[in-house]
Parts: sequence; structure tokens; C-alpha cells
Amino acid sequence: MDAVYIVAAKRTPIGKLNGALASLSAAELGGQLIHAMLAESGLASDAVSEVIMGQVLTGGAGQNPARQTSVRAGLPVSVPAMRSTRCAAPARNRSILPRRPFAAATPIASSPADRTR
Repeated sequence: MDAVYIVAAKRTPIGKLNGALASLSAAELGGQLIHAMLAESGLASDAVSEVIMGQVLTGGAGQNPARQTSVRAGLPVSVPAMRSTRCAAPARNRSILPRRPFAAATPIASSPADRTR
């Protein structure tokens, strides 16, 4: 199996009820986050092979928030995207998931804030 490397680490800001981030969805924040991670790492968007996003509270987020996030980040629509909703150590789970036997070469795991309203 290929090794998995962390090439950038970022997270979205934590908002508060009706605060400054209330008008932004988790997908919008996550898209900006992935875009910034790609810029910082120097990776091209077509180098990403999978997106794994942590989001526990998904009420009102629509279908597959991870897919919405990856598309907003400018990734090719061919890149698969999934979300991790495990409450117990979700960041640890997102670092383990890319190591699955079917993982591809360049996964990006992101964790957009889900408390923006």
C-alpha cells in the first residue's frame, strides 16, 4: 500500500449562533478550506484522489456535504467524496480512513466547522 502523507493542516473557524459566519454553509467554508490547502501544498486539484470530510451536525446541509465541498473547492467531479460522522475522535478516524486498502494516492481529509448558525 502507498504511504499517506499530511501535506497541509487547516480547519474552518468555529462560529456561534447567528454570528459572522451564519450566512455561510459548511460546504462553502469547506470549499474555501480545501482550496487553501491545495494552494499551500502546491498540489493541483487533479492530484486529489479522494476527499474525506468530518461533519457531525448535517441538518440542512443537503445531500452529501462532502461532495458539495469538493465541487466548491474546484476539484474534478470524478473525485469521490465522503463524510465521517463519528463523534469519538473524528480527526483520528479521518487520518485512518485514507489508509484503507482501496485508498488512492492523494487523499485530502478536511474538517469544516458545522456550528456556523
